[in-house]
Amino acid sequence: MNNSTPHRFPPAVTPLWTTADLSRYLRITERGIYEMRKAGLPSIKVGHLVRFEEAAVRAWLAEHNGSAPSDARSAQLAQLASDGGDAAECAASDSFKEFPHPAAD
Repeated sequence: MNNSTPHRFPPAVTPLWTTADLSRYLRITERGIYEMRKAGLPSIKVGHLVRFEEAAVRAWLAEHNGSAPSDARSAQLAQLASDGGDAAECAASDSFKEFPHPAAD
């Protein structure tokens, strides 16, 4: 009889996005992400690295709904997020045919 404990895996965790991942998701420059962080976009520091949670980003976008005058894309994404939209809807809303899904690092 084997009395060993079966291997247990941690519960599913939503992957954190890098600045590059979020930049691709929002289709803005990484500098734009930096400016959004200065404006209060929630981020997580992992050592010296900056990471983002999808739910926190969507909530922040919905709350700020394009408050920056040059942030038309964020306003559009905030509207999609508040309507329960996803990356596929974002892709359909643009002339781009493909929308890359950010990968965890």
